[in-house]
Amino acid sequence: MTGQDRNSDNATPAPDLGALQDTLGYQFKSPQLLAQALTHASAAKDRLQSNERFEFLGDRVLGLVIAELLLEAYPDEDEGKIGYRFSALARGEALARIAGDIGLGDHIVSAKCKDGSNKGINPSILADCCEA
Repeated sequence: MTGQDRNSDNATPAPDLGALQDTLGYQFKSPQLLAQALTHASAAKDRLQSNERFEFLGDRVLGLVIAELLLEAYPDEDEGKIGYRFSALARGEALARIAGDIGLGDHIVSAKCKDGSNKGINPSILADCCEA
């Protein structure tokens, strides 16, 4: 199923994900899952075809990965300092910045902005797609 098949008439078509996979340095075995991870609920026929479930899972996985990396990087810090570092790294603002740095917004499928582009994708959607 292509992104175009999933989207309503007022949504942007599915982007070519080869460039994103190159940027990430990872070739997905199931590119359709990557496409779903980049599909905002506004572009999906139903919420189960959007990225919301992946976002839920990604939030937990990301939290575990960040926690492990911090514990390894700062073995002598107490929980309070590690917790502060964790919060700074797992914040929506940090995820949106990472998404912007890798050009994730160019690959997100959402209902079209008024000018027909994805230029208006807000930081919250960027952060959510980064988690997904």
